[in-house]
Parts: sequence; C-alpha cells; structure tokens
Amino acid sequence: MLGSSSMDGIPEPLAALLFVLGVGAVFAAAGIEAALLLLRRRQAPRPETAARRWRRRGTLAAAGSGLLCIGWGFLVEPGFPEVTRLRVESPALRPGSDPIRVVHLTDLHCDPEPRLEERLPALVAAERPDLLLFTGDAANSPEGLPLFRRTLAALAGTAPTFAVKGNWDAHYFPDLERFEGTGAVELDGTARVLEVRGTKVAVAGVGWGGDGTGAALAGLPRDAVTIFLCHSPDQALRADGLLGTMVDPPRVDLVLAGHTHGGQVALPLLGPVITLTRAGRGYARGMRRLDRTLLYTNRGIGMEGGRAPRVRFLARPEIAVIEFVAPGGPGRSCGSAAPAAGRVGSSRGCSGCTRPARSAGCGTSGSRGTSSGRCTSPTPSRWRRDCRPACSSTGGDGPRSPSARR
Repeated sequence: MLGSSSMDGIPEPLAALLFVLGVGAVFAAAGIEAALLLLRRRQAPRPETAARRWRRRGTLAAAGSGLLCIGWGFLVEPGFPEVTRLRVESPALRPGSDPIRVVHLTDLHCDPEPRLEERLPALVAAERPDLLLFTGDAANSPEGLPLFRRTLAALAGTAPTFAVKGNWDAHYFPDLERFEGTGAVELDGTARVLEVRGTKVAVAGVGWGGDGTGAALAGLPRDAVTIFLCHSPDQALRADGLLGTMVDPPRVDLVLAGHTHGGQVALPLLGPVITLTRAGRGYARGMRRLDRTLLYTNRGIGMEGGRAPRVRFLARPEIAVIEFVAPGGPGRSCGSAAPAAGRVGSSRGCSGCTRPARSAGCGTSGSRGTSSGRCTSPTPSRWRRDCRPACSSTGGDGPRSPSARR
C-alpha cells in the first residue's frame, strides 16, 4: 500500500512540471557534455581535472539511465502485470467457511490494438474467482470498444461479473454501450445479492457522476459479505462519509476503486507524480483504512487515453485478488470493516504479498506478510516476492470529487 508520499505537499500540476523540467535538464546537460566532448576531440588535447571528468561521466550516466527508464516505461512495464493478493475479514463468514475470492480489475482503457487484453482472461481464470468486479474506464476511443467488449465477455465467462462506469465512460462517447451483451451486470445506485457456497455476497455500486450512493448503500443486507464499487477514491471517501450520516448504516466490508492508475508514473521514494484526485497521493494505490470501512485502490490495467503517452513506470498493471475470510482466522489480514463487527487488523500488521502474474501462486489461500515484511507463505524462492504494508491508520471524509480526466 502506498501511504503518505514525499510529494504530498506539492500540488500535482507543479509536481508534473518539476518532473518534466528535471528530466529535460538532465538530457540537456547530457547533450551539452556530449557536444563538448566531441569538440575537445577535434581540438588539441588539453588537461582535464578529475572533478570535471567525473561530472561529465555522471551526467552521461544519468541520461543513459533515463533512456533505459523511458524504454522500460514504454516497452516493458505496460505489458508486465502484477497479481496482488489481499485478505479481508468479514463477520458474514462463519469460522471454517470457505473464503470468498474476488478479482478486481479497473481502467482497461482499451485502444484498437491489444496490449494485455488478450492475456487477461487466462490470468484471471487461473485465480478461480467467485466474483469479478470492474470499476470503470473501458476504452480510450470508440475504436477500442470492440476489444473491451470481447475482453469483458471472456472475463465474465469465468465468474459472475459486476461493473460500474468511470469518468471516461461517462464523458467520452457516452452513447456507445460498454456492458450490454458481455455478461457483466452494470451497477449504478443499485445492489445485487448472490450466494456463494452458502454465504451471501452483496455487491453495490455507483458510476461516475451518479447520485445513487445512498440508495446503493441502503440496499446492502446486514448478513452478507458486502462490497461497494466506485471509480475513484474521491467517490469512496464520500461514500464513507455518507455511512457516518446514516441512522442505521450497513456494514461495508470493502470499497473498490481505480481511476489513479497508481499514478501511472511514479518516482522512487517519492511516489506518484499525478493522480488526478482530490483525495491525495496517499490514496493512489493499495489498501487504506477509512473511518467506517476499507478502501482498495487498484492501479488498473491500461493507460490514459487521448494525447497522453502510453507509458507506465513503477506502476505496473494490476490484477487484485481479494479473499474474504472469517474473523480471527489464520494468517494476517486487513481486518474487518468496523470494530464492532470483528477483529480490526493493525495498520502496521496488515500486509499483502505481490508476485509477477506469470508465477503460479503464493500459496493456496493467498500469501501472507509479517510485520518485518518477509513472506511466510511456502512460495518457491525462484519467484520474486514483494511484501508491502497493506493498510494505513489515516483516512476520513474526503472532499468532493473533481471532474478530472484520468
């Protein structure tokens, strides 16, 4: 989970400008150094100080590293998905009950030419989900919609599928159908209840710009695993605040959102450059504890449309696999949504283990992390493992969602 970022105090437009200026300055300095080096080779040799020589080498090395990062961001990372595994406790599950496994996808942003879309159904089917949930932003253009619909139809063949619309779906070519005929059920101020191996599961949702959050929440039963779908963290924060105003609020075990792409471009130690949310960079990716529920923000699959470059850096495409388990079960989890409903996971101890999607699996019931950050699941050592904190102790009612394009 991404907690507070080192850039939290910097406005996103300024952060983007500083990022672009910084990259430009490095390449400009490298160009000057390369030109001076060529000029010196054409002239009579002159002595050069060690400091000057190391400065030139450092500048050229920084530019070379930058070129490698650009190549990675354009050519490698967009096609390098990551499966993230999490556990969430729900009192709707009795001790000894089978976990309910949910796969969360978001922000496919399909273009006419496929990237990950053709591989997604097999990757998701390998997780054997009980539910598949999609939180908006289908395609970047009308020409990308056929690919999205084929992909969603294939995904819906693996498990019952529910979806909400994102800002791209609401604002760009809104008259074109996204979900009809794919097998996915669109939620917009509504809730659906189904039974999975004897356990009730309720899924509610609201699309971008929808005003049915209260109606969707009111429709949630008290004896079910409850999941709320929305597109952005801003919507999630509003839903969390609305729960606080209800006389008899339902328990919401987990809110799922996307929109941020995890920043799409993030910097080491600093975090995402741009998220296009008012919630802040701390909500750009991963699990976050709000006042009355938990929020998971998925980094998504695709990339921003329009004239934006199709690039990802330190924000790999994400397939989130979430297991709902009975309170007090073995292994660490993100706790339950409300203290009264069961054990609440520690903000420090709640962790998740992620692995490359091409790996077989981190254990049979989802991998676990310890407070030291080491994996405890019997995962073969040849698989790359990355255990990171999955919850934060901060949260609360957020401001209204902007009409941002992401």
